Order: sequence, then structure tokens, then C-alpha cells
Amino acid sequence: MQKNPLFLLMLIAFIVICFSNFTSNAATFIEDYDKAYDQYSALSKKSDRSQLTQTAMTFRELTKRKYTGKLKANPIYWEGQCLFLLGEYLHALQTFERVLVNHNSYKEVDARFKVVQCQIRLKWLKSTKWEFDRFVNDFPENKLIKVLKYELRQVEKNVR
Repeated sequence: MQKNPLFLLMLIAFIVICFSNFTSNAATFIEDYDKAYDQYSALSKKSDRSQLTQTAMTFRELTKRKYTGKLKANPIYWEGQCLFLLGEYLHALQTFERVLVNHNSYKEVDARFKVVQCQIRLKWLKSTKWEFDRFVNDFPENKLIKVLKYELRQVEKNVR
């Protein structure tokens, strides 16, 4: 079988174009993610609702992108954080739970913490206690346990 040098050249060109497109898209995602994170970081807890809503939408748009790699869960988490600050605890809870289905996420511990916080704010005491116990069992040395214990006690006092 005779090898066609033109065919090999075209094949190599195709592979190079595909690879460069992939790396270009990945770089663009990281740049856009960094911009969105900077936008979030610039907000204070007293920011107006429209700024938080806009930032949440920016993160949501990032979650629709391909080529996100290990950062896939990060914009989902930050969207949830914006929703949490907006007081939309049910929607935030659902968003944080989406973080947890992403394997190899850098945000698992943070998302699990926020799941418990959302349930506390929603006053879902049974599921809060279950999630809290699970958090303590999985991350027994985590400093966030004290925060959750305090918040859970406050809600339990107010429910009685």
C-alpha cells in the first residue's frame, strides 16, 4: 500500500487544528471564569440585587460551556453562592447539589457546607440534621463544623 503524503499532511493539519481549538476554548473558559470570579469578589454582601443576579447569570452561562475540565463545578458553586446571598435558598440549594454530581470537583466540601446552610435557612430540620451529621462524619476536622453547629442551634431555639 502506497502512502499518500498529501493525505498524511492533511491528517496532521486536521489534528493540529482540532487540538488548538480545544486549547483555545479551554483558555477562553478560564479567562472568562476569572473575570466572573473577579466580578463576584468585587461585590459586597450589601450589593444590590441586580448586581448579584447579573453575576449569577454570568456564572450560569459559564456552566453551559464545553471544555471546562476540572473547573466545571466552580461556576455552578459561585452561581449558588450568588443565589444564597440573594436569599433564594431553595434555588441555591438545588444549585449546590448540582456541584456535588461533578466528580473530581474542587468545591465538594464548600458545596456540602452550603447545602446544610440552605437547609438551615429553609428550616428543614430533619434533613439539616442528617446532612450536618454526614458533613461531620466525612470532614471531622473541618473548621466549618462550628459555624454549622452555631447556626443549627439558633434555628432550633427559634423553632421551639
